[in-house]
Amino acid sequence: MRYIFNHNTQPVTRIKFGKNSVSMLAFISEDLTISLFNMLAREELPQIFSGHKQRITDFDWSTTNDFIITSSIDKSLRYWDVKTQKTLRLLPSLYELYCCAFHPVNNTIVVAGTSNGFVEFKNCSTGKDISKVYVESVTRSIIFSEDGLYLFLACDDGKIRWLKCNNVGKFTQFKLAGSARVLAGKSITSIDCHYSTLRKNKVINLLLNMKDSTVRVYQFFPNHHDDKSLVLLVSCPVINKNYTLRASFCPTSKGRKKSNEIEEFFAVGSEDSIVRVFAYPLEVGQ
Repeated sequence: MRYIFNHNTQPVTRIKFGKNSVSMLAFISEDLTISLFNMLAREELPQIFSGHKQRITDFDWSTTNDFIITSSIDKSLRYWDVKTQKTLRLLPSLYELYCCAFHPVNNTIVVAGTSNGFVEFKNCSTGKDISKVYVESVTRSIIFSEDGLYLFLACDDGKIRWLKCNNVGKFTQFKLAGSARVLAGKSITSIDCHYSTLRKNKVINLLLNMKDSTVRVYQFFPNHHDDKSLVLLVSCPVINKNYTLRASFCPTSKGRKKSNEIEEFFAVGSEDSIVRVFAYPLEVGQ
């Protein structure tokens, strides 16, 4: 065991490495703090950020790992400077916020999912609201495609929705482009996005945690309509009934060859206290 962090007084609910980083690590806790640690620095204790008045629900790193955005049920986003540990911008909302993300190409744009069915776009440099899109359900988790063209939403009503950018370059205009029901009557708690190469073509894979005690991988085909846009690759059992579990793709882009198949990997926790690593095929029927 290289590091043990035991300074938090409440459960740690989200942990993420920095973008393309093996050393920068951050995590949020129910004790209303954000902790940041550089594993290459000669530090014994993490840096502690505080400022939110109620539970922190999510966070994201900027592309350069110089900034962090956090969301909270205190109806605000906070835009943090990693070096100074200070809030550079407080971005208020009228609603509780359950998830957040930086745009991967234009890092001045941040997005949050609200408690009343809206997805809000804000400028973290100016503090101004850009736009909001009504999606009819509470959004629990969001993630952009790496080119910033699509924003994928995991929703309370069991649907995956996606927004598409209408002004590539500025990335300030997004509209609802489609939806697909993948689970009836139960929430999708998290979503991750990963590109794979299949027959020399790039395809988008989506990893979903479901409240029916499964974790699933779908392939996304944007030229198809709604439900036909998602094709199930694999469904794996976990125990997920009460908590918000968040599975994660292995970041490598090269799959493992097994006989005539190509496999990639994801990891997921479970309410039975077991962490599982699954291999999944890149084609249906393998």
